[in-house]
This record gives sequence, C-alpha cells and structure tokens, in this order.
Amino acid sequence: MRASLVTHHHKGEVIGPVLGSRGWHLEMIDADTDSLGTFSGDVARPADPVETARRKAQLGRGHSHAPWLVASEGAISAGLLGLARDVEWVVAVPREGAGSVVGVAQSLDVAAFALEIRPGMPDREIAERVAAGLEGGHHLLALRHDHCEPSRGALASVDDVLRACATLGVDSARRVQTDYRAHLCPSRRPVIAAAAEDLAVRWATPCPRCGRGGFGPQSPLSGRPCASCGTPTAEPLGRWWVCPWCAVREARVDNPSPVNASACPTCNP
Repeated sequence: MRASLVTHHHKGEVIGPVLGSRGWHLEMIDADTDSLGTFSGDVARPADPVETARRKAQLGRGHSHAPWLVASEGAISAGLLGLARDVEWVVAVPREGAGSVVGVAQSLDVAAFALEIRPGMPDREIAERVAAGLEGGHHLLALRHDHCEPSRGALASVDDVLRACATLGVDSARRVQTDYRAHLCPSRRPVIAAAAEDLAVRWATPCPRCGRGGFGPQSPLSGRPCASCGTPTAEPLGRWWVCPWCAVREARVDNPSPVNASACPTCNP
C-alpha cells in the first residue's frame, strides 16, 4: 500500500510507524493544513472534523503520485467528570475519485490546561498556575478572546508564557491553554496512533458485498432487551458495520445481555 501523508505538524512521527508496521509505504507532504482551521480559533474550522481531515488529505493532490492520501484531524471537548475528551480521526482518500476510509480513536487522558488571564493579574500568579500546564513536555498557547492579535503558540516555559501574554495587551481578555498541535501535545499522540491503527484494521477488513477494504463499525445499534419484560430499549446492543464504498450495512450484536428495567420505556415510561 503506497500513500502520502499530508501534515504540517510532524504527524508522520506518529502515524508513519503504525501504518509502516502494516505494510504501508508513506511519503510525507508538508501542506498548510492550518488554512482549514486551528485549535487557537485564529482560523475557524468551517467543516466537521472528518470532512476537515478529508480536505487536508486532498491538499496533497497534485503533489504526489501515490494512489492514496492520508491525513488526520482531532477535536477536544468536555468529557465525563469534567475531563477533556480527545477524538482523533485518520483518513485515507484516493488521489483520484471520491470516498474515504476513516479510522477513529478517543481518550480522556489528553492534557487540558486552561487559565483565564484577568486584567491586572500579577505575573507571579500567572507563573505559578501555568507551570502545571507545561508538565510532560506539553506546550502552551496564549490568545486574545477577540482574536485581534494572532495567538502566540509553542510556549515551552513560564517565561515564554509571560512574554506572550504581555504582547497580547495587559488590558485585554486573554487565555492561556494547552497548545493542541500534534507535535506540541504529547498526550494527543497516542490517540492519533490508535486512530491510525483503527484505519489499518478497517483497511484490511473486506466488505462482504463489494470486497473492498474499509468495512468497520460506524454507529451504535440499540435494542438491548429489558430484563423484566423483554422490550427493546435504547441501550446499545452492538454496532452497525458499514462499507464506505457501497454503503452496505450489517448489524453486529456484541452485547445482548438484558438491562435493568429502569432503562425500559415500558417498565419505566
């Protein structure tokens, strides 16, 4: 399998070994993927993450003779118990034609430092609080909420953060947060690797109808029965497996055990 990985933030260091171990031969293409949206908000992301990853991959068209183009995108949001939830997608699209195979992984272990900088906040307080965000080799990003100035990223030390905050204006509403770009956020990298592994597994799984690779789970299949009356509930019974090429769907049950009557629309309407 020969493909080109389109990346601006050194994702080849993460994705390359995973796909390489599966027999993929990757070349790297550096393209301005930030033009499709940034974590800082300086550039809005107009599309959803999967479509953004597809568009990133398509930036490689015209720069590669490989038959497939690969790219990735991530999204950080609020998860359980206030933890940050990181979802990563790695996609492969044909250099010619439409369609894509998408690998996905998620984690609650991503770093998620954030500090609102109040006007007049002492440097000592800022320094004491941002030190935690730099742990584990993570970098930080300083930004203005109004985005009147470009964000200052790749901040590797407390002094870097203090200088960046000063350049953004001491009377403005500012924020210091984790710089989520892949090469600056170590806790994202294992999740990207897991999404690449999922892509490789899907790629090697043929569709039962058309025979092309990419067959895999896409959405939950509800219907676990009520333990009391047997009525199907909204609880997940398994997953719908879908082919990205011919769109065949197959229900695969992996959790048929009954659920408590408290989840039943009949017993507990």
